[in-house]
Order: sequence, then C-alpha cells, then structure tokens
Amino acid sequence: MGDVRPGGGGAPRGPPHGAGGGIIQQMSVTLDPALQEGSLVPMLPEWQVPGPNIVALYQPTRRETAKVKVFVAFLQEIFTV
Repeated sequence: MGDVRPGGGGAPRGPPHGAGGGIIQQMSVTLDPALQEGSLVPMLPEWQVPGPNIVALYQPTRRETAKVKVFVAFLQEIFTV
C-alpha cells in the first residue's frame, strides 16, 4: 500500500503499511465503524484533543423548514460529547 494522505476526510480504508503500520489523528465520528469492528484501536487516549467547531449555515428563509431542523438536530446529536 502507499502513503496515507489527507483528503476526503473519510475513515482510512486500511493501515498504511499493513497491520501495525501507523498512527493517525482523525475525528472519532469518522472512525466509529472501524473502532467498533476492531480494525482500528485507540492509542494515547490521554492525548486526545478537542475537535473543530462545527457550524451550520443556512439562509434565513429556510430556517423553519423541517429538513433544516432535522439536519441541525442530527449534527447536534453526532457532534455533542
């Protein structure tokens, strides 16, 4: 396999150089499936850093639509610690 490079922000498809091949730092929400199945394991949990602020921007005229409300609620649910 080749080098792991930043890009799309999705979970890595596999370790960079086989099992035990590297350490990454990424938002846990993107890694949850791999962590749950055991293909990735957390390391150095005492060194975790807070993630970035997440901001939802929308047009004031769309503020009250059901789609916007559901999407904002979804963001709050997955990004609330």
